[in-house]
Amino acid sequence: MIGIKKLLTAILVLAMLTTVFLVGMPGVRADENYDHTYTDPSGDVYILPSMVGVSGHEEIDTIEISSLRSGDNIILKMKVVGTIVDNGSGSGIIYGFSLDANSDGESDYLVDYRNKCCELHSEETGLVEDISSAASGSGTNTLTIVVPLSLLNNPSALDILESWANDVRGDVYYRDRYTGETTGDGENGGGEDGTDGEDGAVDGEETEEKEDKGFIPGFETAFLLAAVGVSVVLLRRKQYIGGRRT
Repeated sequence: MIGIKKLLTAILVLAMLTTVFLVGMPGVRADENYDHTYTDPSGDVYILPSMVGVSGHEEIDTIEISSLRSGDNIILKMKVVGTIVDNGSGSGIIYGFSLDANSDGESDYLVDYRNKCCELHSEETGLVEDISSAASGSGTNTLTIVVPLSLLNNPSALDILESWANDVRGDVYYRDRYTGETTGDGENGGGEDGTDGEDGAVDGEETEEKEDKGFIPGFETAFLLAAVGVSVVLLRRKQYIGGRRT
C-alpha cells in the first residue's frame, strides 16, 4: 500500500496545483471586450436649450451605466438616483444608449426605452427591432435591457459610447447625458458652464473592477482547508489503528 507520507504529499501538491489553476484560469474573468461599467455624477441634469442646471428630476439623473456579456446576450443597465418611470403616452421620459459594435468610436446601434416600449435601431441599415420583452426595471432604480448578440451582428467587441435620459414636457426639455468626456463642454454638465457645480468632475470614468471580477470567491481557500482537514484525519489514523499506536 502507498505510504501515508507519500499520500499526504500528493494531496497537498494537488491542492496547490488546483489553486494555481483556478487563479490563472481565464474563463472566470470578465470579458473585457464587452463588459464595461461607467459612472456619471449625480445632480447634473440640465435644461435645453439654455443648458442651465436644474435640481431634482431624479428619475433621469443617471449615476451608472454598464454592459455585460451573458452567453449570447449583452445586458445593458442604467442606474438613476430615483426610479425608472413609465409615464404613459406622449413624448415623456426616454432612456437610451448608443453602442459601438465595430471598435471604431462610431455609433452603430441605438437602444431607446420609453413607456415599456424598447427598440433597437441599426445606424447602418435603418432597421428597427422591437425588444420590449427584454426590458425591465420600471419602478426600480435600474433599467435592464437584454439584447441578443445576433441582433448586433455578433460583434467581437462592444462598448457604450453614450447614454441619455430625457424628460420632454412640451417645449421644456430636461436631460442627463453621459458621453465619457470631462464635464465642461456644455453637454455632460448640469450648470451654465457645463459643469456639475463641484469642480469639473469627470463624467464617465470606467471602473477597473473587471480585473478581479468573475472569480469564485473563497474557492481556493476552501479547497486548501479541505486538503488540510484530510491530512489531519490521515495523521490521526496513522497514530491510532485498531486502538493501538502504529
